[in-house]
Amino acid sequence: MKSSIIALALLASVSAHAKIIGKAPNQQGGYIVLTDEVCKFKGKTFYGFYKAYTLTEDGSSRDGCWMTNDDKTIIEVAWEDAGGQLSRYPSKLFANTVK
Repeated sequence: MKSSIIALALLASVSAHAKIIGKAPNQQGGYIVLTDEVCKFKGKTFYGFYKAYTLTEDGSSRDGCWMTNDDKTIIEVAWEDAGGQLSRYPSKLFANTVK
């Protein structure tokens, strides 16, 4: 429980100004969250990509950068802990409208 509270506090402080664009359930009992914040990683800004993160039921999280394909039917997320490997999700999985 304590680790969940700490993880949520850290995410809240990092993304305090980010607006949630959409979220979808993940396989770990939490959510994949898409924000409108420009993605930054290791001191670099990736224009055209936006910050994404996941939260799991046990309080763990991971960060990534997301964008849509040209017709906005696919969300592509490059997860930072996977060396930028892309995961693709149908945009209809996300509850809110995606930019």
